Amino acid sequence: MCLPFQIEGVDVKGYLTRLGSSCDEILGRHDYPQSVSVLLGELLSIAVMIGCSLKFEGKLSLQIKSDGPLSMLVADFFTPGTIRGYAHFDENLLEIDIQSKTDTGVEHLLGQGHMALVIDQGPETERYQGFVPLEGNNISELAQTYFRQSEQLPTSIKSVVAESFERVEQSVPHHSWRTGGIMLQHVPKPGAGKKEREDPVEQWAHAKILLDTVEDHELLDSTLTAESLLYRLYHEDGVRVFEHREIRAGCNCSRARVSTMLKGFPPTDLEGMAEEGLISVRCEFCGEQYKFTPEDVPASIN
Repeated sequence: MCLPFQIEGVDVKGYLTRLGSSCDEILGRHDYPQSVSVLLGELLSIAVMIGCSLKFEGKLSLQIKSDGPLSMLVADFFTPGTIRGYAHFDENLLEIDIQSKTDTGVEHLLGQGHMALVIDQGPETERYQGFVPLEGNNISELAQTYFRQSEQLPTSIKSVVAESFERVEQSVPHHSWRTGGIMLQHVPKPGAGKKEREDPVEQWAHAKILLDTVEDHELLDSTLTAESLLYRLYHEDGVRVFEHREIRAGCNCSRARVSTMLKGFPPTDLEGMAEEGLISVRCEFCGEQYKFTPEDVPASIN
């Protein structure tokens, strides 16, 4: 779920997201090490909030590439509310890093690299791409750096990812992943002059201070409604909520898409990809496996 809201009387809008089954489906399917799952879960949460804040039709992708043990993180948001994600990492380097450091945050797992925001609205439009270096102690700070440097849009983000455990049949422990996050943005009215842009600075600072008071358990507590949490934070200022979006896990891969991709390879390369006469392609996001013979590829396009 992603819930847009507006703080009354000031140029501050926001988005509150909670991902339960959708996040658990993605992270559970991949079964990554905990440190990797936490970072991917946070990236998914932020991709949802950014995606819901923009007026577009298509795909928004947050991509992190680095020279560290965790070399790639990808979170895709498809309008109106579908997400998917995956990670690439070196298992040996990751294990060494975890064993040698008590803190397995961004600075240790990622190293040097960049974060990219890509918006793809289809073949008829040009893709938008923005890049920023990996500067920050967590994924939220990386996203804030992006908005500050690439969009000059004051943004404050707080997000949390947690693994919950509960007993099910025969006392077997079951765990599931949940995320929660809030993104605030200071958006001056269109055409506002210099004075109008400077006047709300105190209100923006006040909104950020209140956001910093949110406890992790409040963002994750399924018994506390999103509306109630926002009222706790901003009832003195007044807060208006709008229609929420449901978020689900999904993937747009298909045999036809994979076949189109393979068609770009020369026939000799396709023959080299084949093992026992079959070319196998596995979707990084959902794990679906597609099999072709070299002769199948052009035939499947026609």
